[in-house]
Amino acid sequence: MRQSGNSAGSNFRVSRKLRYQLIIDPAGRVQLSVRQVQVLRLLCTVAPPTKEIAAILRLSTHTVDGYIDEIVGELGLSGRQQLIVWGWQHPEAMMGCPVEPSFHPPGCLCGRAICALLEDAA
Repeated sequence: MRQSGNSAGSNFRVSRKLRYQLIIDPAGRVQLSVRQVQVLRLLCTVAPPTKEIAAILRLSTHTVDGYIDEIVGELGLSGRQQLIVWGWQHPEAMMGCPVEPSFHPPGCLCGRAICALLEDAA
């Protein structure tokens, strides 16, 4: 935990874990933080290794792994590859918009092409 304060001078404790957490609205839609969006966008476009993502975003590899792990865990995915596919299925998530967290939402426009890849891999 680290100490933080506001302009009024009062201090409060902020868990380091909070910076990774997804925002879930009352309708159950997921919204990624700005950093999570940046990480997802890099994963879904050029899929660099964690070390390169960290260098591009000027973060530690531990922090990048934390963002990836939190998104994967909250969405119930099995790992980085499924996160990339989820990002392709939910391009609006890469713009910071709230999205349905389902792996293949009703009306998905991937035409089952992306989802079929996952089924073959499983």
